[in-house]
Amino acid sequence: MLAAVFFSCGGTPEKVDEPVPPMAPDTLETVLYEPIAPELVKKFGKVKELPFLQDSLYLQKVSEKMKFPLTAVEVKYLTQDFVESDAVPSAHHQLTDYFGIDSIIASGEKNAVFQAEEEGYIVVHSQAAAATAVKLNDSTTVLFWVINYHSAADSNPYARGTVLYASLLLNNAVTSCVAVGEDAENKDAPYWSETLTQCSFITDTLTTQRILTDGGETDDTGEEIINTLSSKYVFETTGGIWHVVKIE
Repeated sequence: MLAAVFFSCGGTPEKVDEPVPPMAPDTLETVLYEPIAPELVKKFGKVKELPFLQDSLYLQKVSEKMKFPLTAVEVKYLTQDFVESDAVPSAHHQLTDYFGIDSIIASGEKNAVFQAEEEGYIVVHSQAAAATAVKLNDSTTVLFWVINYHSAADSNPYARGTVLYASLLLNNAVTSCVAVGEDAENKDAPYWSETLTQCSFITDTLTTQRILTDGGETDDTGEEIINTLSSKYVFETTGGIWHVVKIE
């Protein structure tokens, strides 16, 4: 059994999330355990050995280059048995936005940004790309990939960010997916928030810490109240499926 550790503030781990059914049939319908396509494997480049370290600089470099774009069909495949968790709460929402905006572009809409805004999307740009493949053992590899998104520059609310996903490749087929990293900013004047979730994979243990900072309200003296919340989690795999554990 592989374990991924996402820290909180000490205490006894307890299971807080379980695999959820795939998204609506028109977005994440897949055939479980279908072998991965060779052309998709190539997009992840040379398989790396442990350790794997992800920080804000890693996400920045990946989001700037987006060197190996993923198609919507490939993203559907990579998100088989997607597991939601509080480690990256926005991950499912970003997938929904990605497929919605991709559908607008695929329809041939001349002004996709305008159409996305008309349909109520805060995010008007969303792109997926392969990032890194990390070998865990002879039968298991983790495929790391990202969704990079942002609103129109002058929009309010405004959102921008990069979410890092980890797809479990077991015996040459993706069997589960979960989000493990994030660098995001949200504004809805006067309120704002910044989120940084970082992960590292050492031996067979993946650790991630999420730091959320937000503000916008003021105290009796007029000073802005800024809140910071730090959370840590453990991820385990059982039967080829990610499971999320939180350490209080």
